[in-house]
Amino acid sequence: MNSQEKLKNTYRPVSERLRDFKEVERPLSATEIDNQAQRCQDCGIPFCHGAGCPLCNVIPEMNAAVAAGKWRLAWDILSSTNQFPEFTSRICPALCEAS
Repeated sequence: MNSQEKLKNTYRPVSERLRDFKEVERPLSATEIDNQAQRCQDCGIPFCHGAGCPLCNVIPEMNAAVAAGKWRLAWDILSSTNQFPEFTSRICPALCEAS
């Protein structure tokens, strides 16, 4: 298990957002993405698959692919269970983290 903390707020400062129409959230760096992907506990019995994720996304496998830098594989894994993977991270309430 990685001791990396979950990033809580990645919003750009309001003073910046008032001057443009860009994304509200700050994009994560490659290092931040890697660290967040490694937060998965790899618990052996992934309750996050069914009970945690209403879409039944295979979260540990997807996170492992991201952590290994295998972005296409991560996309393929997520796309296999999710019809709209491109915006899932924006609206996902992370129910898997409590399972």
